[in-house]
Amino acid sequence: NADDFVAWQEGTLAPELAATVAGMNVAVSTMGVLAAGGAMALAYTFSSTTTDADPGAGYLRLNNATQDNSTVIRLDLIGADGSTWTDAINAFDDSTSTVKGKIMLQKLSDPGAWLLFDMLSLASPSGYRNLTVSLVAASLANPFNDGDELILKFTANGDKGDTGVSHVL
Repeated sequence: NADDFVAWQEGTLAPELAATVAGMNVAVSTMGVLAAGGAMALAYTFSSTTTDADPGAGYLRLNNATQDNSTVIRLDLIGADGSTWTDAINAFDDSTSTVKGKIMLQKLSDPGAWLLFDMLSLASPSGYRNLTVSLVAASLANPFNDGDELILKFTANGDKGDTGVSHVL
């Protein structure tokens, strides 16, 4: 209405407008991180606990306190968005290749904080999954803090090709 427009021009609504624009900028940045994912991008919250147990709905954890030395990612079947991802996660090891795919863990608020792994196998304890991984590269030895919002990006590897005939000369 006209009174709101006049109030905004006089500066009384300027802080609200600035907060709205700032919120929109964060949303656009977050969408950019999500869109940059591979075939799959799942939201999780990082837990610094390293024990082999269900990390809890919406959480994932690593098996080593020095994150880039981790060989297992433990993730709940329910993501931070409340969606159940059981079937999708169970498909992570469908490739017949030794390396089933690539997994990138990336901090939502700082896309420059990440770990990149080869995924080798999947184990199915009740309520969560253990993904056996091998580090490919990392932004830092410990890029994540307890409670950080992460995106788990999974890109599948193709199936292993047929073995050709070998000839002995």
